[in-house]
This record gives sequence, C-alpha cells and structure tokens, in this order.
Amino acid sequence: MYAAALIEYSLIDTMQFQVFVNQTWLTNLGLEMPTNTQELLEVLRACKTKDPNGNGKKDELPLIGNNAAGSSSIIKWILNMYCYVDFNKYFNVDDNNQLYLNQITPEYRQALIKISTGSLEVWAAAWSSALDPDMYQVYHKDSTATSTKAWGYDWIKKSGSDEELDILDDLADLIDAARETNDQARRTELYEEAMGYVLDLAVELPVYQRDVLYAFNSKVINSDTIPSEINPYSSPLDRIWEIEFAQ
Repeated sequence: MYAAALIEYSLIDTMQFQVFVNQTWLTNLGLEMPTNTQELLEVLRACKTKDPNGNGKKDELPLIGNNAAGSSSIIKWILNMYCYVDFNKYFNVDDNNQLYLNQITPEYRQALIKISTGSLEVWAAAWSSALDPDMYQVYHKDSTATSTKAWGYDWIKKSGSDEELDILDDLADLIDAARETNDQARRTELYEEAMGYVLDLAVELPVYQRDVLYAFNSKVINSDTIPSEINPYSSPLDRIWEIEFAQ
C-alpha cells in the first residue's frame, strides 16, 4: 500500500468552517482585530452604528451567519467563545481525563443565558433564509422557500378566493414595509399587523411541541435504568451514563 503525504500550510486549510472579519471596515473605523469577546462586541457595535462602508447610512449588519443544524452554525461558534463545545459528541474529556457533559457546565449555562437574554446582542437567521427572515421566507407571496408549500400557500395562490388573494397582497406589502426600515418600534407594529393577516388565512395551527418517541430493545437495555423524566426538554440521552445493559 502506498500513500502520499499532505502538508497543511495554514490553519484555514485544516478547518472546514471559519469566521471572517472585514478588514476594510476595521481600517475605516480605526479598529484593531478583536482578540476577546468584549473587543468583538465593541467592533460589532461600531460596525452597526458608525457606517464602516461609507455610504452615509447605518445599514450594515455587523454579524451574519448560518443557524442550521450543521457545524457552520453561528450559535455554536458563539458558544465556543465561552467553553469548548464539540456538537458531534455528547461528552468531552477534561484536563484530568474525566468525562464531562458540555451542556451542564457553568460556562455553557452562562453562554446560553447571554444569548437568550440578548446580552450578546446577536441575531440569528433561520436556516438558509435571507438576511432578514422575520416573515418573508414563510409568508411572503413571492417567497420561493419550500416552507411555504407545507401549509398550502401554492394552493391559495392558484385556487384561493378573492378575499384570500387580497390578504396575500396586503400581507406581502406589510412584510416589504417592515424589511425596509430599521425602526424597531415600527417593525414591531407592521409585523403584528401582518400576523393578523396570517391568522385570517388560517393556514396553520401552532403547536407547543411535537411528541418524541424513543424505542429500545429490552433484551439489550435494562429498562429499570431508563430515566423516568422524559419530555420535550429531557430525553434518555441526557443521562445516558445511568443507563445499563441488560444482564
């Protein structure tokens, strides 16, 4: 068997996903490359408020990225600013060679608190939507996203009543208007009115959480060791170290 050696010349060559910073914006603002979370926050604030592209408008989005389930998720990148998290594994190994679960560490909890309370001032788009996905991706009449097919939008556009078609037009106008302003109060007002039209269409019934089903072979797994508290927020895998094989 023969093999050819491979030499990696840079860190980028060894990483599938990276975060890139616009050096031109940093130069225009007289800022240095951030080296910690506080400096990053200051850079993002400056990019948002100080017009780094010089077009005379405060229209820059300082941080954008993917929020899909894969390794490119920007939320995962942010979490790793606070603690090492390998989302391909349930456990990591600490400096003492002991297994630990990322999700129960104080650092992970602190990161989640910052994200959920808005302390990080981070906004994450949904899947591969546009930069402002609030309602366009799912509800705009011109959206090409497959999510519109899940609740009969195609049928409404082809066979809907005049009233339903008028609602689609009004809904699209409101979504467009909301996407054209940075005034948060105005956006809230427009999106609230738009959601009223969505309810008028009665195109979907929101549910709290889907049921989750877990199956196991009782000849392999000792059923007495399966955690009894199983709900949308807790699964047998959350305490997998307590599960025993059948004797």
